[in-house]
Amino acid sequence: VDYDLVRHAEAKRLHLRLPTLDHAVERARSLQDDADASSVPLSHLELWPEPILDAPALFDEIHDRYLHYASLPGGAAVVLTLWPGHAHAIKAFDLTPRIHLTSRKQGCGKSTVLSILAALCPRVLRTNNLKPAVLYRTGPRQPTVCLDEMDTYLHLYPELGGLLNASNDMDACVYRCEGHAIRAFKAYIAIALASIGPLVPTLRDRSIVLAMEEAPPGYPKARFDKRKLETETILGRKIARWAQDNFAAIAACDPVLPPEAYNRLADKWRPLFAIAQVIGGHWPQRVLEAFRQLNAKPEPAPDLGLLLLADIRDIFAKTGAQRLFSSALVDALCAVPERPWSLTTPVTDLGSARPINEGWLARNLRRFAVRSHNLRINGDRAKGYELIDFTGVFAKYLG
Repeated sequence: VDYDLVRHAEAKRLHLRLPTLDHAVERARSLQDDADASSVPLSHLELWPEPILDAPALFDEIHDRYLHYASLPGGAAVVLTLWPGHAHAIKAFDLTPRIHLTSRKQGCGKSTVLSILAALCPRVLRTNNLKPAVLYRTGPRQPTVCLDEMDTYLHLYPELGGLLNASNDMDACVYRCEGHAIRAFKAYIAIALASIGPLVPTLRDRSIVLAMEEAPPGYPKARFDKRKLETETILGRKIARWAQDNFAAIAACDPVLPPEAYNRLADKWRPLFAIAQVIGGHWPQRVLEAFRQLNAKPEPAPDLGLLLLADIRDIFAKTGAQRLFSSALVDALCAVPERPWSLTTPVTDLGSARPINEGWLARNLRRFAVRSHNLRINGDRAKGYELIDFTGVFAKYLG
């Protein structure tokens, strides 16, 4: 605003055309932005002075350090242990996986884990809010970026999401117009993210997702104090030394991935498998187990309709009845142990913790075109079902 108020007078005073002055000011602002980006403080880890002679023991210690301060899902500690090694040797890879720490609510330890991770990585830029322009200009310094509370600001900067997507590729380059010039920004960066809830699908596909839950009683074993990072700093320095001494081996490593790792899933995990293979010892097996734990497909939920039909068939068979009132069938179903319609088994699939009733039974049998009738049994009249109505249904769905 200040510039807009004086630009005409200044152009006249300097005997310049207005576009010439505008271009000069834009260029000066760009140089100032670059200078500001160069002054952003990034953490620095000095190399450990001695070679690392027992790499498996070093990474075991790091693994146990995470578990000392955080309650983590299976396989997560392995990923968090290997990822700093990949960050120190990032130029050995053509793709870098994002780490995404997520939870359904606050207080699950995401920030604690991010603090430990940051202490182990090189040139760390950690923030709770980041604008795209900052990432453009710090990118050439190849920081390790740790972004907390992503759910509070990613939606405010759509361009940031695209940059986070692109910057996992060594060939990533972002082009921007500055005045009348086009400028390229290199943006190959190791990034760890933390948020409540999921990320957008494109970013999630580029991330190894670690879903955290509230710690059970007795965990974590100790409270993490980010003011006291002496141990983590030493471990980070040792990782830096190990990565430097083994850089050629890491770059040359072409690890064997599990058969189920292909396309983007393989891209995300290949750097971690390479780091584990160069570490040696039991670490190749450890990363394989972590991969399978974190990528295991959930067991499909049982089809409640088919389960219901099976129990009804058993009830007719055990009672020997040809007709049953709806109320009697409901009572018999509720007496079946370890079923969601049991009186003692609250299951969300039923929508509540109450036992089923005749209305629920009628609604769920409509799927199979089975409807209740007015029946007379031993002189009593009520709605119910006849075995003959189920004969074809049992044969079709239960075999």
